[in-house]
Amino acid sequence: MSNISESTRYMKYKVIMKFYDFIDDPMEKKIVRRPKELNLQRNIIPNKKVTEILSNVENRAKTEEFQYVRDAVILKLILCSGLRSTEVSLLNVGDITLIKDSYQIRIRDKGVITNDRALLAIDNLKQSIAQYLKMRQGDAADPLFIEVYKFKYGVGGKRLTNGSVSRIFKKYLREVGLDSSRFTCRSGRHTAITTSIIKDADITTIQFLWKQPDIESLQRYINLLPPNR
Repeated sequence: MSNISESTRYMKYKVIMKFYDFIDDPMEKKIVRRPKELNLQRNIIPNKKVTEILSNVENRAKTEEFQYVRDAVILKLILCSGLRSTEVSLLNVGDITLIKDSYQIRIRDKGVITNDRALLAIDNLKQSIAQYLKMRQGDAADPLFIEVYKFKYGVGGKRLTNGSVSRIFKKYLREVGLDSSRFTCRSGRHTAITTSIIKDADITTIQFLWKQPDIESLQRYINLLPPNR
């Protein structure tokens, strides 16, 4: 059975166990949980494509148009800092704080503050955030990322929803020829974690930055990396 996938083995096991359960006691019900699947190989965005995506949006941000400056920060937070689309959507203006020479970001879950996360030292991220905050303005409790429609000089513009963040992300994926039905914002998170490991960041540091629940979760990423990384 060495060539049979884990999912197939699981299904065979489940059928056999159900059969024996029925023989032992037709009325007895036992539940076998399906193993959690994490197809990282399918979800990781190639490094060349990440570079191309960021280069495209950075070039547009040079025009100082609000939309592209905003998009540059969103893409970097997902592709380089590993934020989830929901976390990006829920950010407020006051959730990003400059401490010494780096930014710290306050993460929310359903509107409730869950933790503060230090952003990795990523090329041009600090400049992109500073440029966007200068254009965005607004009070600390105002949404950080907003729609371009009706926005002017820090006033107006509704908060971007989780779906809006996802659509922005997929738009830039399509521009570099990536299948937006295959790659998602979650793919961006997987990519960010994998990139950090490739760059030999300490695993404890990575665990803190990405708020993974255990080392086992991170080990899944490490097992997929080439031995000569």
